[in-house]
Amino acid sequence: MKKNVLLRCCLVLIIISAFAIRYRGVTFGFPLIIHADEPKLLYGGINIIKTKDLNPHSFLYPSLYLYMQTGLYLATLKIGGLAETSQGITHTDVIRLCFWGRMLTIVLSVGTIYLTYLIGRRLFNKTTAIIAALFTSFSCLHVFNSYSITVDSPMAFWVTFAFFISVLSYLNGPKLRYYLLNGILVGLAVGTKYTAFLCVVPMIFVHLHHVSFSPRKMVDKKILLGLLVIPVAFIFTTPFSIIDYKTFVGFLKYQHEAYLGHYGAESDVVSYVPYFISLLNKYGIIPWIFTGLGILLLLLKDKRKAFLLISFPLSYYLFLGTHRVYFDRNMVTMIPFLALFGGYCVSAIIGYLKRDDIKAYLKKFRYLICVLIIILASFGIYQQAHKALTHVRIITLPNTRWVSMVWVEKNIPRGSKIVREEYTPPISGRNYRVKFAGFLGTSEQNFDGFDYIVASSGSYGRFITNEKKYPEQAQKYKEIFSKYKLIKEFSADNKEMSGPVIRIYKTR
Repeated sequence: MKKNVLLRCCLVLIIISAFAIRYRGVTFGFPLIIHADEPKLLYGGINIIKTKDLNPHSFLYPSLYLYMQTGLYLATLKIGGLAETSQGITHTDVIRLCFWGRMLTIVLSVGTIYLTYLIGRRLFNKTTAIIAALFTSFSCLHVFNSYSITVDSPMAFWVTFAFFISVLSYLNGPKLRYYLLNGILVGLAVGTKYTAFLCVVPMIFVHLHHVSFSPRKMVDKKILLGLLVIPVAFIFTTPFSIIDYKTFVGFLKYQHEAYLGHYGAESDVVSYVPYFISLLNKYGIIPWIFTGLGILLLLLKDKRKAFLLISFPLSYYLFLGTHRVYFDRNMVTMIPFLALFGGYCVSAIIGYLKRDDIKAYLKKFRYLICVLIIILASFGIYQQAHKALTHVRIITLPNTRWVSMVWVEKNIPRGSKIVREEYTPPISGRNYRVKFAGFLGTSEQNFDGFDYIVASSGSYGRFITNEKKYPEQAQKYKEIFSKYKLIKEFSADNKEMSGPVIRIYKTR
């Protein structure tokens, strides 16, 4: 009884701590929106409110999280008494909507941690569940993607939720309600991000488990209905994939092409190694060791549980790794599964050492070994928590883009012609004649006709630091930097200011 109370208290503390560390990052970049991907959902939702047109006209992502954000914005405006003035949403209103939009991501992220605990408790035991929740809570990769209006943490929530239903079906039998609910949740996951479609694999594996992998029993009504509700749920969340079919297909083709090449985030052929290195850094070497041992231990003890737990992360990793382009954030949804294997490893070793029939030499040192295992796991969690807190502290400092924007307003004459690239301050088009040029190093334009050039290391850094991979683009940047006069540079010291290096050049 005391142990159960202690574990419940631990879970509450984990949830509170997970929320707190993510909440600390919720205002990063303010009063600017500096995350490259947030505007797609933030302004997409605001545009739906203004135009009352539910068609997003953009399908870089499916529509579920866009509609969830839009509903939240409407509620926020109504509570603030601004529902009737939504046409005149100000920058202050946008920042407020962004704050609450980020809070929704935090809630779903913390929900993923709780689902990880539930899976660990049902599939193994409460000790495994607590440790898995800890590994997930403080994983840098999970934290970094938990306080922005992006789809990766929401996708992880729906994928983990779908897997939880697969676990219930695995343990409780092939009941129709599990198939239907599983199918709906898979559809919601795909309705959040297209790559989530592989979370159907555990559902199929559980079905095959129940029919003893018999080819004759493989197809039945329950699995057919479960699979059928997946596209139904997807279409329900992204209805304009049917209504505006041509636009939808066009964006799918664009996304496919984008994963074939993306400046600064692409390998030479496949991306298995970059993704693995990313997980080593942002999930942690020590947690990875426990995860690897956990996979081996579970394969030895219960192969079917091991295959169930590894079915999604393995298929997902193999699929994404075939693409040349890689983004760290794609691995967020793997963290709960890695954490469950790691939690199982710690719990299994401690459980084995508690047995009376273990070898005499182990029995003599079992308490010492248990303490060492706990210390090692705790150190791995501490390392990730420290890295996450440091990152949050840095990104919530005043950003170079904001500081440089203020400098521009004070020091550059009104009416000047300015060309700016990606990851630079959003200079006012009311006071200046501004041209957005994407990446300066990829532009064929001559910039002599402008008065000022604003460059960012967020753009030029990916080319200059990879000169062998991008020789032409790197050379173009070097020509720009040598040809024009640098009049101001804003560099982050990560103590009083963070963000990319912003350079301002005068052309004449």
